[in-house]
Amino acid sequence: MVTAQGEVDAKNITLTEVSVGGVKAPNVAATVIEGNYPMEILLGMSFLSEVSMKNEGGVLTLSQRR
Repeated sequence: MVTAQGEVDAKNITLTEVSVGGVKAPNVAATVIEGNYPMEILLGMSFLSEVSMKNEGGVLTLSQRR
């Protein structure tokens, strides 16, 4: 995989469940990058496409899709 830091080894996996603030999505595709960066975990569309999102006044709120 090529990142802003250069080329790195990465593995594609499926997470059984991802939960953020009580909002859950099952069977989420993820990529694990070898090394110490990025320090923060990024939420990708494989998770975000499974939940409802609302943007009000620059604040993004996630909720469980009904």
